[in-house]
Amino acid sequence: MVKYQCRRQHIYEPARGDPTQGIPQETAFEDLPYSWVCPLCGATKSFFLKHGGKPTNDYAARHHHQKEREESRSRQPSRNAAKVFRPVKS
Repeated sequence: MVKYQCRRQHIYEPARGDPTQGIPQETAFEDLPYSWVCPLCGATKSFFLKHGGKPTNDYAARHHHQKEREESRSRQPSRNAAKVFRPVKS
């Protein structure tokens, strides 16, 4: 049976099932109820990918690069940083 992996690294193994949610052993991923979620992060079935032998780190890598981009943007001064607005004296 094919294993599926959550983007947060949890691997659903049909041979083990999911005792935390009452899923018996030998339950195929496709046969899981619609209400089933990842026991680690609560992700729905649509966030799982076929497991390819070793854990993928796509989720962590994508969010790591996104975080780096956001940090580099926050270090750059904004276009309006040099402008100082002072009230006009009347």
